[in-house]
Amino acid sequence: MITLSDRRAWSALPPVLADVLDRALSGETLDADDGYVLIRADPAYLSEIVATAGALRDGGRGRTITYSRKVFFPLTNLCRDKCGYCTFAKAPKDPDAKTMDRDEVRAVAAAGRAAGCKEALFSLGERPEERYALARAQLRTLGHTKTNDYLFEMCETVFDETGLIPHTNARRDEPLRSGAPSGDQRLDGIDAGEHQRPPS
Repeated sequence: MITLSDRRAWSALPPVLADVLDRALSGETLDADDGYVLIRADPAYLSEIVATAGALRDGGRGRTITYSRKVFFPLTNLCRDKCGYCTFAKAPKDPDAKTMDRDEVRAVAAAGRAAGCKEALFSLGERPEERYALARAQLRTLGHTKTNDYLFEMCETVFDETGLIPHTNARRDEPLRSGAPSGDQRLDGIDAGEHQRPPS
């Protein structure tokens, strides 16, 4: 908590920085210019900035950290994109390239439920069937032509059989079919601009 004496100590801060911190603590909404002041502040003043942020957090949200136990399903690590930052996706010739089958999904779901998980997080590459014959062949053996259709089936299966609430990193421009147990999708990948080398 920032005390009055702490604020008095701000007399050593550059006036423009002290003004931004004081206005933030007073509940004023900061603008982009204020953000630039904070970003460009001398590292010597980082402790004051962090203390202010902590006081705002404590006043708004408190210090309680909440979480929901999730079990992770790497449904397929094949992906049509080749993003420079990604360590999840594998090329078809990589020995770790994988699409989980139904039995594997069910086994992970059962283990997650037994461990007290409440949610199922499905991660997958984007439409690998558009790029790779392997992905198309794997989907055919699973009775599908689109990864998203298989994803929907597995979300529904996991929810029906375990009660785990499915979430996915599937892009919003390719939503799950109507009726998916969870309409909540993680926001990873909303903006195609995040891909450093997407397909042309």
